[in-house]
Amino acid sequence: MPVSNHALAVLDRIEAIEMRSLEWGFTDGALSEDEAFDLGDQVCAAAGVSGTDGQDLVEELIDAKLIFEMASVGGDVRIRSRFAEMMRLLAANRQLFPNKPWQGAPSLVADFRVDCRPRRFPKRRRLPADILTEHASVLGGSQLREDLWRTLTSRDGMKLAGFQERAALRLSAATDDGGTIVTAGTGSGKTIAFYLPGMIRIGETIDDDHWVKAIAIYPRIELLKDQFAEAFRMARTIDQTLAAHGRRPLIIGALFGKTPTRATRQELIDKSWVRRGEDFICPWMRCPRCDGELVWRGVDIAATTERLACVQPGCGQMIGDDQIVLTRTRLQRIPPDILFTTTEILNQRLSDHWMRGLFGVGLPLGRKPLLALLDEVHTYEGGTGAQAALTLRRWRHLLAAPISWVGLSATLGDAARFFSDLTGAALDDVVEITPTLEEFEEQGAEYQILLRGDPASRASLLSTTIQTSMLLPRLLDPPGATNVSGTFGRRAFLFTDDLDVTNRLYDDLRDAEAFTIFGRPDAARMPLANIRRAGPDAAVRDVEGQRWRICEDIGHPLDRRLVVGRTTSQDAGVNQSANIVVATAALEVGFNDPLVGAVIQHKAPRSMASFLQRKGRAGRDRAMRPITLTVLSDYGRDRAFYQAFEHLFDPSLEPQYLPIRNPYVMKIQAVFALFDWLAATTAGYEKAWQWNLLSRPLPQASPAERAVLDRTRAKLTQLVQGDAATIDDLRSYLMGALGIDRPAAETLLWEAPRSLLLEAVPTLVRRLFRGWQLAIPNAGATLDLQVDHHPLPDFVPRNLFSDLSLPEVRVIIPPATVNHEERVEQMPILQALNQFVPGRVTRRFAHERGALSHWIPVDPAFPEQDRRISDYALEHEFVGSFTGSLNDHVGGAPLLVFRPWTVRLERAARTEALPSSNAQLIWQSDIVANGDALGVPVPTRSEWRHHVRAIDFHLHRFRSSVSVRRFAGTAQANVRTLQDDFSVKLTFTSNDDRPAAVGFELEVDGFRLDLALPHADMLNGDRLPPDVLAASKLAYVRDLIRLDPELPDDLNQFQREWLVQFLLSALLADAATNNRPLAETIADLLNDDRIESVFGAVMDDVFGATSPDSDDTQDGDADDDADGNGGYPAGGPAGAGAAGGGGRLQQALLQQLGRPVVRDRLRVLAAQLVAVDPAMFSAWLRRLILETLGEAMLQACIAAAPRQATIDTLLVDIRDDARSDVASVWISETTLGGAGVLEAFADRFASEPRLFFSALNAALAPSDLELVDGSLREILTLAIDDVEVSEQVTRLRATNSHGERAILWRTLSHTLAQRGGIDLSHALSVSLNNRLLRAGSGPQLDRLLLDLQTHWDATQNRFGIAIGLREYAYIASRDATLSSAVRAFLAATLPAAAIAHVTVLSAITSLLWPRANEVRQRVLQSYHPFRQTRSTDPAVVRNLLLSRTIATIAFSNPDWEALLATAFEAQGTARLVADAVEARLFRTALVRLSATPVSVGVLQFFPAIERVERADGRILATLTLREQV
Repeated sequence: MPVSNHALAVLDRIEAIEMRSLEWGFTDGALSEDEAFDLGDQVCAAAGVSGTDGQDLVEELIDAKLIFEMASVGGDVRIRSRFAEMMRLLAANRQLFPNKPWQGAPSLVADFRVDCRPRRFPKRRRLPADILTEHASVLGGSQLREDLWRTLTSRDGMKLAGFQERAALRLSAATDDGGTIVTAGTGSGKTIAFYLPGMIRIGETIDDDHWVKAIAIYPRIELLKDQFAEAFRMARTIDQTLAAHGRRPLIIGALFGKTPTRATRQELIDKSWVRRGEDFICPWMRCPRCDGELVWRGVDIAATTERLACVQPGCGQMIGDDQIVLTRTRLQRIPPDILFTTTEILNQRLSDHWMRGLFGVGLPLGRKPLLALLDEVHTYEGGTGAQAALTLRRWRHLLAAPISWVGLSATLGDAARFFSDLTGAALDDVVEITPTLEEFEEQGAEYQILLRGDPASRASLLSTTIQTSMLLPRLLDPPGATNVSGTFGRRAFLFTDDLDVTNRLYDDLRDAEAFTIFGRPDAARMPLANIRRAGPDAAVRDVEGQRWRICEDIGHPLDRRLVVGRTTSQDAGVNQSANIVVATAALEVGFNDPLVGAVIQHKAPRSMASFLQRKGRAGRDRAMRPITLTVLSDYGRDRAFYQAFEHLFDPSLEPQYLPIRNPYVMKIQAVFALFDWLAATTAGYEKAWQWNLLSRPLPQASPAERAVLDRTRAKLTQLVQGDAATIDDLRSYLMGALGIDRPAAETLLWEAPRSLLLEAVPTLVRRLFRGWQLAIPNAGATLDLQVDHHPLPDFVPRNLFSDLSLPEVRVIIPPATVNHEERVEQMPILQALNQFVPGRVTRRFAHERGALSHWIPVDPAFPEQDRRISDYALEHEFVGSFTGSLNDHVGGAPLLVFRPWTVRLERAARTEALPSSNAQLIWQSDIVANGDALGVPVPTRSEWRHHVRAIDFHLHRFRSSVSVRRFAGTAQANVRTLQDDFSVKLTFTSNDDRPAAVGFELEVDGFRLDLALPHADMLNGDRLPPDVLAASKLAYVRDLIRLDPELPDDLNQFQREWLVQFLLSALLADAATNNRPLAETIADLLNDDRIESVFGAVMDDVFGATSPDSDDTQDGDADDDADGNGGYPAGGPAGAGAAGGGGRLQQALLQQLGRPVVRDRLRVLAAQLVAVDPAMFSAWLRRLILETLGEAMLQACIAAAPRQATIDTLLVDIRDDARSDVASVWISETTLGGAGVLEAFADRFASEPRLFFSALNAALAPSDLELVDGSLREILTLAIDDVEVSEQVTRLRATNSHGERAILWRTLSHTLAQRGGIDLSHALSVSLNNRLLRAGSGPQLDRLLLDLQTHWDATQNRFGIAIGLREYAYIASRDATLSSAVRAFLAATLPAAAIAHVTVLSAITSLLWPRANEVRQRVLQSYHPFRQTRSTDPAVVRNLLLSRTIATIAFSNPDWEALLATAFEAQGTARLVADAVEARLFRTALVRLSATPVSVGVLQFFPAIERVERADGRILATLTLREQV
């Protein structure tokens, strides 16, 4: 039921009006029927339509379920679009559970960003016949070529876009070694731009001989499969044309992991083909006629006939061996015309005598490939992109003939240079073909949404994603329905970047949809969405966004389960009946599913290239209006992405740089090139694969293998013996294959680490000649490091996309069921050590069935136990004796550090350990500088010159580096069983029982900043403003409890955070309510007789108001504080473990409070609330400054270095010697040999030193979220005291008309700027709409909020300590006057039935917002896998380090211009400050200043406005003469 273009034009107009409100956080708006009809009439008038009026078009949209009629409070009908109602429900989403009141459920979304814009596509206007006529000399040249062009373009109504025409002209003739990169958006027709001319060139060369004419190389298998089907369909269109010219059909073949060696049933089973009776389903192709499954029938396999048949009754499609090649044996015998393969296969098989002919290696000139296609080339980035680039160079060197390189990519900055880097083609020979701006047309719309999880709700981000994933697919069209418009799609993809998180999301989402662990419907349960159905309080829930009526209207009954699918590297392919598919990167490239209407991204994408790919999965049909929704936390990278939301809404790919000269990548590729060289120099009549020969003993080697092995041994012996001619030959080969000069080749041959001739070749010789037997057995192992088909695993990764941390850790995984076998996987060392801590349960390898978990077991019966290294890691290596010198664990006796090579996992039964069992290694770190540093001077006039003593870069490029050592001697586990939680502390020992550790040493790029910190006498807090000092005291007490070494180790971080909240809540509420000194309260409430009952009472109140989340911290979601089981409260499925309020968590905390050591420590630490210990506070403040500066430096690096290379590649470490005034901040990369990030940063910093310090200042400046609190409170006061503001707020609350609201909003913005200097930033607007203009708001709410805020201020001032939102909500709930006021407000706004369900505590928690200090202290916190997060506070640094270094001039001073000129001459920078009432004059002055030159000596410079800030009713502008600083 397609919708008319006129009706869609009305929808566009409705949504444009709705967007004005949605952009500012207002979701309750709607149009009246008359307003909607009027928009329809406007469209009819503009289009000159007769016989149809606006009402007809509106009704067409209602019938198509694109807009909905909503009953309003006044009883009249309002109109809202599907998208606007979607936003209302998403923004109001809460974590609801059966039999729990919805009013007290945690809200899951704190804020959102939204965007709706027209989709843009290249215009297709050119008729193929016209193109052929105009360019007959290029496209024609023979009757066959012309006939092929006509056949390929014969589809009815087919027209080409301008860029497709240009690509066809460029590619239809040979370009020798030239490159062509076609860049355009997803779905714009890039593929046809290649295959149209490609098929012509391939078709004209087809004869009776068989050889590969085009090779399509893919980075991922899912993309290969998708494009294989597309190419096959095009190939079949030209069969008749080729036959008419006496030629055979075009044949296609695929060579990748699932390609069987030969046609046998066992071979197909080994290659994981899925069985169907006697037949096997083809894993890389579906039926081109009906999209059904294709099978290789058992009878054909027995007859070794390569033929596929469609299983759909009535289809009858057969694909014979004259069209397709299925096995490797036949690929060698009858090479296809087009070969589909992956970069991995190319890398491995260049040294395979049997297979390399497929790539044209060793064939005569007329039989080499003409074309090489590289799809989605923008996904080749960083180190893995460099690996691919060098692999292509190795292939081109062996090919020894020109080839036309063709790349397809999303729009990419400097694409020609990038493609030249990737392929090695000369830049002058590379042409970029892309649609020009005037070649685009607009059609339809696309929606983009960012949801920020609510950090105050204590629900995990996983919960937000699960509830969002329950809602969004139900807002798409129902599968199978025929009366839908096709505008919204029928399926959603949910992307994560971590397998463990993917598997948890998949299991939790299936659980939320009431499926069992085996994926079968659970008859005893309903889907969680069923809670949102109709019911007694449906009208109230509808208003509050807790009733999903629209889903039922669209055709999704809420008691019907969503079908949940999963696609990862472990289980490829898509469940065709799924409503939502949980996926990792495996699905992001090239998978074209026309039903996908929405893409959900859990957490910030790892890269823009990846995000662009994922976004492009939705809306393959031009008529669809696709949705991209990203769920972000309030931490780390997520926060940065949220604040710079426009980059996600308009993602562009900056120029990418491949670090092909990265020394570590070069060393790896040199080893691969050595294998290629060995294959080239041992080629003869006998054939073998070097990766097989060089990876294992071959006692049953065939005569051919033995012959090649003998020749290989002889070559390696010549190298080891120093034969000059052989070494010369290898050197020349490396220079040609890797495109390097002689000195670079010498470095690869001779220089450590991992030199070819001094390390790699001798290791190969030792293993080959000794049959991998160790001369001296090590730790009980008799065999040298050996992995089948993976030669030198300690020098090269098995696949090009692995982390470069070698050798990788081998993980032995037990069989999932009796039908499975034990398997071995490889993991990078950093990932493996954090995943496989004894006692930690992982679901990373749990794809075979639901609820499958693995662990390295610990016995929970022993709270403290030793673990020998050999019991932890079957194979391991001693790497050195290390001592910690960084972060929290400094000094102590050196530990013997062992690097694990092989670990064995066991299945974790629920009876032994629940999936939420967790464990962490207690990491220590050390960094040692190697070589001479590159020092960068601090600009003489920078405000930082007093604090920064030295900046030293250690870069491989300058023959320097840092050795980063990470090691852990202990692990802390929390084993959760069905009965209880058990804490276990594990200490590692060597096999002779000496203190030991697991760990590693990496040589990377790094840089160090030496900082001179304020003297101890400046760190007593006297120099801080009262509000910053109060916030510091709170953070100080929180850290004392969080990090106290004398509290038991099994009192984990999560529990300590709760204890801090309950301690502060109980003490401050009692002292405030009973008006007694805090010291007296502490003595009374924390004595042994009362402490448990006091904490128990607070917990009952708090847990009655909110459901606590479990304390599972998953490394896959490590930016978040707690991201464990997302769908349910502590303990698992709905209701389980949640009995008795806090359930398991509450019991665990009360158990801890029963221990004398915990009570004693709490009493000692609580005394700090009364009077802080000056020495302890000073030491804490020093560390706070250092941590804040370290995090700010990291942000500055990320801002200044290339964006695509900074994802998860930089870590901050702190070295603080308390005896010295100088401390150090280290920033190092995590990639061996350097990933090029710090190299790029050093280049920018050296050329423009001021850039780094500007970025540092920006990182320390108040964020827009920090400024929300003060502005909201100011608006609140004005709304009560200022008649004009009060009137405007009242009118805003009264309207839900978008047009009227836009006018009122502008008026209020202007008034607020005049009255209070308040700038309505986006964050403030969203908060204002959600806090002060929410449903039920009015003068009563304003007065209540002001009373609460005034009481909050008074309580903080009385105790001299900042009070957090949660703690204050408890204090206020114990105050009789405020409690009554809250109840009165609830009685006035909620129906009588609902009031009983809402506690005063939960009401206050939802009414108030976090104070500025709470927001500020979370801004600078990055994820670091090897250290604990410490407190940071930019305000402390701003006040103690920066406030006195820059001249501050009052705009009200009559001589401000003269003072400014003096400051410019002295410092080159100054801060000009004006009161809010002077805003207009101030703005005029700033414009004039920036256009007026300033004289400094004989020179003149123009001042630049660096930053404008608003604080405390003042506007602060920082101006700089950039040339002077």
